[in-house]
Amino acid sequence: MRKSKASIIISKISVIVLFLGLLGCVVFARQLSGLYLDIVGRQGEELTTALRILIYVAGVIGTILLALMYKLLDNVHRDIIFEDRNVKLLKAIQYICYCSAAVIAVFTPYFIFAAAVALAAAFVGLLIRVITNVFQSAVQIKQENDFTI
Repeated sequence: MRKSKASIIISKISVIVLFLGLLGCVVFARQLSGLYLDIVGRQGEELTTALRILIYVAGVIGTILLALMYKLLDNVHRDIIFEDRNVKLLKAIQYICYCSAAVIAVFTPYFIFAAAVALAAAFVGLLIRVITNVFQSAVQIKQENDFTI
């Protein structure tokens, strides 16, 4: 059990570090978008604006996802595992992954890499969907066992 708690703490710290990195990307979106467009050799106000919007939208989506993941890890850390509230958190994460895939796909005409990122987000959404289904089954089994003498 001790190793499990340490792993959860490491995961929570990782979520915080990722949030700080995400915050840095949003704060420096102007510089990052200019740097990226210089590196790939593309210019234009429309591209710069599109990339900044993409960074800001990804920042909002990422913040929401990281907050949900932190809450889920906090529940597990407090030994709240096979509960309906965790299933709801997983479902929210799943839907946000699908929504982010759709939003990011909109930027594909500007940046071809957006298609790969959108596909990855959809894949993660599907993966979370499978995990959610497993959790739902586990919650049902736990509830049945709680009522069994």
